[in-house]
Amino acid sequence: MKKISILSLLFLSLMIPSVASAHKVTVQNGNLIIQNHDGKETVLTHAGQDTEPALSPDGQWVVFVRQYPDKPGPWGPGTELRVIRTEGTGERVIVKDGAASGQNNFLSSLNSPQFLNDSRRVAFHSGWAATHGSVNVVDIKTGFIRFVSEGNSVCVVNSDEYKDKFKDYLIIKIRNYFFAGGSYEFYYLVSLDGKVGAPVGDNEMSIADFCEPCAEKITEGMNIKSGNGGSLSRPSN
Repeated sequence: MKKISILSLLFLSLMIPSVASAHKVTVQNGNLIIQNHDGKETVLTHAGQDTEPALSPDGQWVVFVRQYPDKPGPWGPGTELRVIRTEGTGERVIVKDGAASGQNNFLSSLNSPQFLNDSRRVAFHSGWAATHGSVNVVDIKTGFIRFVSEGNSVCVVNSDEYKDKFKDYLIIKIRNYFFAGGSYEFYYLVSLDGKVGAPVGDNEMSIADFCEPCAEKITEGMNIKSGNGGSLSRPSN
């Protein structure tokens, strides 16, 4: 009887759709819409102010930005980062405008949230100053926020080709300054403890092999398969 019971449970688990079958999340009229592999769409949020959704690698969570136009921050609309389970439960705030982190100890204009490969931590970008933003990581279970680096964009290394070799590395666009004046921006591999490693390139095409969202953006916008990440070794600690 015990063996039959186990087999029955296994059969039922195969018959019942899993939350891990979540395929992609889009935004319609400021609400999150999740589409499973079978094409079925489900509305996850109803605030009408949500944007920039990203699925966790295990298919259990969606992280997103909620905007508050009526509560402006220093660099635009008020924002907060939220998570919600892919079946539509457990929605909660994980980072608010004004949270203490970064070099000015004040986060605002939160954007670009992306899960790390453990599906527990989220990397994101925040406004900071006229020429710099900051990159931080938040643990969605504890709420602990860690400053990683200054930078003007962030992308988690999550492509099949590089996610194991550069596990828990980010690609951050950092502004550099010439001694004689002027500046330029370049993409670098950066560890979670803020150590800047190998340069990757000076445009989004150069990082497409490392970051799936960037690759999708380029191929959808330009109808090409891109990316030449170059030959890199893992940055030394």
